[in-house]
Amino acid sequence: MGRKFFVGGNWKCTGTTEEVKKIVSNLNDAQVPSFDVVEVVVSPPYVFLPLVKNSLRPDFHVAAQNCWVKKGGAFTGEVSAEMLVNLGIPWVILGHSERRSLLNESNEFVGDKVAYALSQGLKVIACVGETLEQREAGSTMEVVAAQTKAIAARVSNWADVVLAYEPVWAIGTGKVHSELRKWLHANTSPEVAATTRIIYGGSVNGANCKELGAKPDVDGFLVGGASLKPEFIDIIKAAEVKKSAFLIFSVSSFSLPCLYESFLDLGFVSYSAPETKFMVFDVCVSMGSCFSAIIKGSNTKYAGKNGNDKSGSSSKVSSFTVPSTPRTQGEILQSSNLKSFSFSELKAATRNFRPDSVLGEGGFGCVFKGWIDEHSSTAAKPGTGTVIAVKKLHQESSQGHQEWLAEINYLGQLSHPNLVKLIGYCLEDDHRLLVYECMPKGSLENHLFRGRAGASYFQPLSWNLRMKVALDAAKGLEYLHSDKAKVIYRDFKASNILLDSNYRAKLSDFGLAKDGPTGSKSHVSTRIMGTYGYAAPEYLATGHLTAKSDVYSFGVVLLEMLSGRRAIDKNRPSKEHNLVEWARPYLSSKRKIFQVMDARIQGQYSSSDALKTANLAIQCLSAEPKYRPNMEVVVKALEQLQNSHDNDGSKGSRGENPQRVDRSSSNGPKYHRKNVNKAPSGKPASYAGPYMSPLRT
Repeated sequence: MGRKFFVGGNWKCTGTTEEVKKIVSNLNDAQVPSFDVVEVVVSPPYVFLPLVKNSLRPDFHVAAQNCWVKKGGAFTGEVSAEMLVNLGIPWVILGHSERRSLLNESNEFVGDKVAYALSQGLKVIACVGETLEQREAGSTMEVVAAQTKAIAARVSNWADVVLAYEPVWAIGTGKVHSELRKWLHANTSPEVAATTRIIYGGSVNGANCKELGAKPDVDGFLVGGASLKPEFIDIIKAAEVKKSAFLIFSVSSFSLPCLYESFLDLGFVSYSAPETKFMVFDVCVSMGSCFSAIIKGSNTKYAGKNGNDKSGSSSKVSSFTVPSTPRTQGEILQSSNLKSFSFSELKAATRNFRPDSVLGEGGFGCVFKGWIDEHSSTAAKPGTGTVIAVKKLHQESSQGHQEWLAEINYLGQLSHPNLVKLIGYCLEDDHRLLVYECMPKGSLENHLFRGRAGASYFQPLSWNLRMKVALDAAKGLEYLHSDKAKVIYRDFKASNILLDSNYRAKLSDFGLAKDGPTGSKSHVSTRIMGTYGYAAPEYLATGHLTAKSDVYSFGVVLLEMLSGRRAIDKNRPSKEHNLVEWARPYLSSKRKIFQVMDARIQGQYSSSDALKTANLAIQCLSAEPKYRPNMEVVVKALEQLQNSHDNDGSKGSRGENPQRVDRSSSNGPKYHRKNVNKAPSGKPASYAGPYMSPLRT
């Protein structure tokens, strides 16, 4: 059996009898993935354990929130493992951060509790995690490894243990999970590393659960406050993302430890591989050949990830090779365009990474504003010299190092007006930093969405600026897909489109970029990565990555610009959570298109322009990749749209309305226009496929 997705609900010290009954009733009525997809365990306060156990649906289980370290007796206020077993409670949560930090439960004490609970037949959700102070001190893995070590020293059978990374600071990226799995592999066994579920116990909610759940080494969640709310159902449903997001092959007839270690050495499998399944990435080979190589064992000669031969004899399997990916693995490629900064130089340039100089923060780390001398590139006084943006990698991030390396090796080699400029980097001890040109207008995401939250600094972009940004971003993608670059971006989204002082759009963050297919290959097979809501459906289903995957993502962002809505927004009614699914029926209708358009730019565009842009989005979002236009066609379509707009003399961005809208009709608005956009001269852009030209309406 593979690693089944796990969702735990920790109700903590909350609830009355009536409230608990209502929560249980909601859970019983919920439509969720089946038990073979997700295991759900809820943990009410002790006094409600019998009530919940006796009334909860049979495919959900119940956990206690703690139990004593040994057999019961004269221990006031405690509950023993034997008592829980007598009640028929199968699970218990141990080592929770609140008990570690508030009650000073030591690592050894927690380890003893885990061992005793297992000995009495309970299954254990064992919690580990650091405090905010420990994280800021850069000691995350030191702390978490010590906590896990205390459990491993007392536990020989991990089959009934779920490891919950539950940081006290309550923000996670999924990267510590990867490090934890590596620790298990090195300090317990490959089988334990492959089979133990590692879940996230931080601030999980309905809005972020799918993105977190799709991360390779996150096997589920331990949910706090959100488990008391209706959104807990959405969190359970995140298991479907994991189910469909990875390309998995079952190899249950082979010995797990042998297969796991061999695939790991070959570089074909990540640490998230289930017990009898493997997630294959970065190569496109015959699976039969892979299995043949593994089964032959000592009779097989193959190249490891570092390129060294690992031989048992002179026999070779010639039917496959391990292709190199030089821009994402290994060392920094030589580039005369990049400066190597020292850590002290960047520390001075950012004024010791002062909190008030933070421009943004993400899973990679923080971005700080700094200043360097234009000629010498040394630190300059604030307000003088060249303004830079310094991205500082979280030191505990292993996957982040690979993304950091990819960023250098792509942006260090590529140059285009619509790609953000990488000035240099820092590689010193454990420090990993990147230095970019500063993009003072921030991200497209901020201008589209942050204004809605009351942030007056970000003004909604006008129609004209949105179309300019769309064209700039399209040109950036067109260059990446060209023969000069042959790169698949893989993470095209509004937050990765940055704007300079003139609102020129540039693509940033190349941490997930991949070299495109070479020779006769039609695609690259790879681990599924990216951002939920933007990834192409065929990529999620098969792991096959092509330039058309980026085209789909472009269509999503174009739709975000039209509507002013996020690709995924759990704050909207359930039928409107997914922008593409909700908007698709309206995009080709002259009567319905207004229901999609952003009300903040009403009157700045003609209905013809709106329909043409919507039609381009529809084609980019085609379910079949072969029916999506390439980015060269998209650029031509947007240029034609811009030329048509300019020729009409429309002044939408200055507040003049090229159309008069009559909303008196119950069937929607009627448009009355004197200057209808005329089709540009010459042939419209076309491509192989059954659909119309992007600019035909």
